[in-house]
Amino acid sequence: MHLVLSTPELLLAIFEWIPVDQLLAIALVNQTWSEWALDLKWKTAWVPFKALVSILGTLQPIRFNKHLLYTLGPIVSTASALFYRRSRAVTRLTFRNGFGLESSSLERVKELSLQQGAIFSDRLAHVYIMLEEQTTDTGHLILAPSLRDIAIEFGWPRPPPPTTITFTNSLLSVAAGNLHSIATVFEWPHDADNQDENAESYVASPLWEALTSAPGLRHVYLLGHSPNDYASLSVPRFPRNRTFSAMDLESLTLVGVRSSIPTSIALSIAATHMPNLLRFETPDTCMGTQEASIILRHLRSTSLRLEALTLCLEQNLEETILEDCLSFERLRSLSLTCKGANSVTEAEWSRITRSSPALSTLRTFSLKQSSRHSWEVPLNVSSLFTFCRATELESLTLSLNAMAFSSSVYLGRHPFHSLRHLSLVVHIPESVCDQFAWFIASMCPNVQSLHVMGVTWNGQIIRGLTQMVWGRISDQGARAP
Repeated sequence: MHLVLSTPELLLAIFEWIPVDQLLAIALVNQTWSEWALDLKWKTAWVPFKALVSILGTLQPIRFNKHLLYTLGPIVSTASALFYRRSRAVTRLTFRNGFGLESSSLERVKELSLQQGAIFSDRLAHVYIMLEEQTTDTGHLILAPSLRDIAIEFGWPRPPPPTTITFTNSLLSVAAGNLHSIATVFEWPHDADNQDENAESYVASPLWEALTSAPGLRHVYLLGHSPNDYASLSVPRFPRNRTFSAMDLESLTLVGVRSSIPTSIALSIAATHMPNLLRFETPDTCMGTQEASIILRHLRSTSLRLEALTLCLEQNLEETILEDCLSFERLRSLSLTCKGANSVTEAEWSRITRSSPALSTLRTFSLKQSSRHSWEVPLNVSSLFTFCRATELESLTLSLNAMAFSSSVYLGRHPFHSLRHLSLVVHIPESVCDQFAWFIASMCPNVQSLHVMGVTWNGQIIRGLTQMVWGRISDQGARAP
């Protein structure tokens, strides 16, 4: 073999250009290439914990409560050196199904770590953990201060065990200095403990306090479960004037499982200074008017750089909520979904949008209503023209009342040249559908993605309205010079 092809430094420089899934083929060339190719694969690929433990000895599959786990055979005396060599090169690690091992095997790995030192080195930066019902708190096996990204999920139909919280807290206590992003299960204290607005304290989540201790944390995704699932945990009370450590978060996403966002979470967020927050999202998770007001009022005064806001409202969309949402000067994307009705009148809509500082920067605006209240649409076609100031608007989703539509009223209006994506639910008589199609075609000549659904007041769907608009746009394009 040529000297160049057996020089470790040159081999590694070449192998780094090879896709990770092809390194195993490279390892089959010869013994020298095998050693260096496998080393690089352990450094760059997502490594299952079970595959790492298999270096120590043979793994035998067993059944445990309908789960497939593995039991570790006798540990080969010469295998521990290779095990530690591989484990301390790992940068990305995955744990699944209770770490893939039954409890006695996991205890043996734990004993090995106590005898010969930590399994993982400071290279470990990314961890994905799928907890199962039988999972115990084994966070010490992966404690590494270098952890940068943590994702913890629970793969069981029932709510996660309390060990999920202790597991997350143990990781946070060690990795707080370098942690950049975390997605984890989050316990939501019951709002019954926070009903008294005159109370001097409120029940809060201990995990939120732990999150605020990570100075480098930029992205947080929290999957909330109700407090009954964590009955064995001691939930602290915080005074209402308590403030948490400031966070440099760039994105915060809250997703609830079978429950709305509680007041306690809103109060915790309002007690945390987040000046660099760019995205706040509660997709598909309802938030009450009170909780939305608490959070938006806080973000208005602290998160001046906010660019994207996604809210799912449990009750009606009210004037104050819309006004707060459109008060961010750098807002580029606003998505509102209201499970209740749209309570904003045409006059209020016009006043708010006319004075909104966000309209000049908006690129995406979406206002959706639940199907049971879709017939309660106070906004008429004139509401479209409040977006004339939104010169950068590219995507628009809205429900309109066009029962009194007359295209002659809107002659001479300037078209929306920047609009590329349009989705409308229009309550309209069939007799004026053709006029409305011409109107939309003339107002949105550059649209590339279009969905216009016509609905009569008795709930019947008017089919083909999207195709009518497309046809009018095509006709105008054909006549253009």
